[in-house]
Amino acid sequence: MSKFEVRELSQDEISIWNELIDESPQGTPFIKSDWLRACSKTWKGDLKIFGCFRKGELVGGCALRVLKIGLFKRAAMSRMMTPYDGIILRPMLEHKVRKKEDFQKSVIDSLCEVLKQFSFVRLVNSPALVDVRPFVWRGWNTKIWYRYYLDLLNLKIDNFNKVF
Repeated sequence: MSKFEVRELSQDEISIWNELIDESPQGTPFIKSDWLRACSKTWKGDLKIFGCFRKGELVGGCALRVLKIGLFKRAAMSRMMTPYDGIILRPMLEHKVRKKEDFQKSVIDSLCEVLKQFSFVRLVNSPALVDVRPFVWRGWNTKIWYRYYLDLLNLKIDNFNKVF
């Protein structure tokens, strides 16, 4: 029996989703509930937020746009509105790398079990999710794209003119 429970979040649990997004290294404003709700008014399909719980605490999850096409159900976000939509993990205070890897693998495996219900799933994980091995081990097609963050808050004006 898995020590994790994965299920679709209820409307009453949306606040804990937003808290997870705020805490998670993978969190961005583009996967908070208000942004997703606004975007979902412009697309076909339904917004589903899946949460992964351990002992009643939300420790991970993912938000997806679910579209039914005939007998098939697809799960993917709109690339135009949500740059990253993949797995979100609660940060661990644990210093042991192996325990962090086990936690991440367990959350991803638990979520993937629920995602098997879809005939197609596309996730674009944040660059902060550095270990994609759990997806590879499950036979998912994976591509690693490198992205960079530009820290505009600490960018000096002198350097700004040189860059642009």
